[in-house]
Amino acid sequence: MICSIRERRRQISIKSYHPHLGFSPISSAYVRDLTDRIVVVKLDAQIYIYCSVVRSLLEYACVVWHPGLSSKLSKDIERVQKRCFKIIYPKLSYSEALIKSSFVRLDTCHEEITRRTFRQVKCPIHPLHYMLPPTRFPLLR
Repeated sequence: MICSIRERRRQISIKSYHPHLGFSPISSAYVRDLTDRIVVVKLDAQIYIYCSVVRSLLEYACVVWHPGLSSKLSKDIERVQKRCFKIIYPKLSYSEALIKSSFVRLDTCHEEITRRTFRQVKCPIHPLHYMLPPTRFPLLR
């Protein structure tokens, strides 16, 4: 049975709805559907498509949701990247594909983005600095 892309996305979003997030995150079925179409594309283009379509969705607002993410959901998110790298580099293991493409695991990336953002917010000129609670003890020099 042939169905439209919009209908396929609706079916996928119904299956992968997570009530605690309030929306349907990208599912592995949706990624598989996208990546199955780009297998015939050159390697550089596949990496570019992965970064612009998949990775951007996997990193979206990770500063907000990463600290409260359960290990199961973290593994699910990592599985999406693993599946994409298996399609892009079919003969390499996941760790070899990460090294070859100069990417890092998503949990490491999310942790670094969260730390970097918090360091920026701690700067007094940052627009969100006023939201931080006052320090209890003055900094010792």
